[in-house]
Amino acid sequence: GFNIYRKKYLEDLFPEEPLASVSEDEFNYSDESALPTINYYYAVTAILEGDAQSPYSNIEEGWVSTGFITNEISVYHGTTPIIDGIISEGEWDDAFLIDNSDFLGTYDNTIVPVGSVMGYYKSNDANTELYVAYIDYNDDILVDHDEVALYIDDNNDGSFPPPEDLSEGNYWAAHYASGDVIKYRPIFNTGGVGDVIYLDDPQIAVSNSAGYVVYEFVIPIGSEYFELNPGPEGKSSLAVFVLDDPSAFDGWWPYNNQNLFAPTGFGTMSLNAVNEIPPAPENLCASIIESTAIIEWSMPEINDFDYFNIYSEFNREFSLLGSTVGTQFLYDLPEFGVYQFYVTTVDNSGQESDPSETVEIEYGGAINQDILLHEGFQFISSYIIAPDPDMMVVMADVINDNLDFARNSLGQTLRKIGPNWVNGIGDWIIDEGYLVKMNADDSFTIEGIRVNSSTAIPVAAGFKFVSYFPENAMNALEAFATIIGDDLDFIRDSEGTMIRKIGPNWVNGIGDAMPGEGYLVKMFADGEIIYPAAAKSSGLNKVKPSHLIFEGGNAAEAVYTIYVDGLEIGDEVAAFDGEIMVGTVKISSENVYENELPVFSTLTSGVGYEVGNPIILKVWSENTILPADFTMEAVYDSYVSDVYPDNDGEYSVVNITKAARLSEDLLVYPNPATNMIFISSSNQISNIVIFNCFGQSVYEGKSMQIKTENFESGVYVIRIETDNGIETSKFTVK
Repeated sequence: GFNIYRKKYLEDLFPEEPLASVSEDEFNYSDESALPTINYYYAVTAILEGDAQSPYSNIEEGWVSTGFITNEISVYHGTTPIIDGIISEGEWDDAFLIDNSDFLGTYDNTIVPVGSVMGYYKSNDANTELYVAYIDYNDDILVDHDEVALYIDDNNDGSFPPPEDLSEGNYWAAHYASGDVIKYRPIFNTGGVGDVIYLDDPQIAVSNSAGYVVYEFVIPIGSEYFELNPGPEGKSSLAVFVLDDPSAFDGWWPYNNQNLFAPTGFGTMSLNAVNEIPPAPENLCASIIESTAIIEWSMPEINDFDYFNIYSEFNREFSLLGSTVGTQFLYDLPEFGVYQFYVTTVDNSGQESDPSETVEIEYGGAINQDILLHEGFQFISSYIIAPDPDMMVVMADVINDNLDFARNSLGQTLRKIGPNWVNGIGDWIIDEGYLVKMNADDSFTIEGIRVNSSTAIPVAAGFKFVSYFPENAMNALEAFATIIGDDLDFIRDSEGTMIRKIGPNWVNGIGDAMPGEGYLVKMFADGEIIYPAAAKSSGLNKVKPSHLIFEGGNAAEAVYTIYVDGLEIGDEVAAFDGEIMVGTVKISSENVYENELPVFSTLTSGVGYEVGNPIILKVWSENTILPADFTMEAVYDSYVSDVYPDNDGEYSVVNITKAARLSEDLLVYPNPATNMIFISSSNQISNIVIFNCFGQSVYEGKSMQIKTENFESGVYVIRIETDNGIETSKFTVK
């Protein structure tokens, strides 16, 4: 284990016996016996085998907080208390509170705990009565001559008057079994005293009904010699003791006063004082030792101090970390990143000061994040705060022919114009995402300090590329939980998949939010993203098509979403505008909303779908591409037209029917049919005959598109003659 040694003077030797010992797995010690106003010096030794110990460690200075010590009592105007020896709830809340504990044993060498003798002072609005209360937690038994004594230099001139002047002296508020009394005795500058008088009809009550002794009493203020008559500005000098008879001086104030007959050592009592907002701490500074932040500040000038509040920006905006009565606070930093702190002062009435200045620290050495870029468009972001945020510096590794451009939410770009790279963005902003277009795969590395993952990201109404701060992937619905609601339109990733509300439910087509990915957010109103510390995966299995290969598109431009139903897991679907493929998806779930087909208006190579053009879907199934018929399902506010929409963010729920294949070269689709069937063949068709279930011919010809809108619902046989032979199959009309 370890031995802890203490001494009062640096030049002294440490005592032979340690102050305390702790076990080998304890690395902290709290010195509960240390007294206020005394500086101590500490050292530690390691306990070795055979009663041996190591040499002393380094020596460090330590002391107890003395913020509670004051030499000035501010007497506020307050409500009139009930003088019954009981401090009722709220009765003295508007009074000045002071700690009068004799924590050094100044008079009788008997130390009592800090906070064990507390005094209350206030006056009436007319300044004719001084209300005083004391609690002595050290005394629980009432005996004759238990008392509170107030020695007062009324005019605050630093001395008592000559013998012929009876106007200054001391009051005793004392308990006797025969009745509680208030006594007054003049004191003179010669050291002599006058006759003791008992105040008529004294307002005093002393009680131990609460389990400790409580005094409540009133000192009259006025011009009579036995009344308190303050000097200029309502100030008087004051010394106090609280006696647990016969000889225990539990309360003593000022703590260092040595002579009750010499007002030069007294404290000050000010009538007409105003309970002002306390001053903020000054000279705030912060440092780090290993993983602990040390925040320190100076004690402000205040005579009614209670404690300090410490706030940190780590807990989403600034939130309360903790409180202390000292001028130092230790905080175990939970993760690498940038932290900000400020401190406030709280007085005994509960009033809190304005914030102090703010200090910032960076915890953790530089770390790296690799940003992988692929050919085409993608959103990117980082959780690293770069020391030099200039976009040209951050993306230096890809400032080459592989990069087409990078763009921020405002449309400003980093791009090459002629022989020169032009940075229209300026600095890489940590809470923003960026749209990048690459001519070829590449990557760059950001080195710097880890951002606090719970740092708030403001998102204004409209569109914004946002960053993703967590270091791990998580369910996107949980990641963006703070903006999931009526103010959000949608969130979209680089693949065009989205989080959006369909009816009463939020649909997560993104799956997991990923480090390095940026996101496009569209808001109806302002909001704020605050990522959680951790969350589970969504479990969404997103598999890219392996047959219907799509070149990719720009998710920052208009994207139309098709949720696919009616196919089997493993099937692949592609959307076309004419012969141009504008999006693909591989069916991975029986849940239609997990089969999301993003359709792009802008492709890597140029224009994608065009508004008003027919929607064409094709399916890869059974190792071949099949044309597909589809029907739009009216679901809440879904788009139900068969041409590409005008607005960004539209969605449709479609039920797809695969075409029937008669041979390698011949297709009939859709099946079942509604208004039309289509016939596709690589061979020359010479004749087509369709028979109903009664064997009657209902069509004969050689058109590749046959209207079925007038056919009765049921099963039909189609007979197709080509230069390669005759094929027969069945199809259904709904």
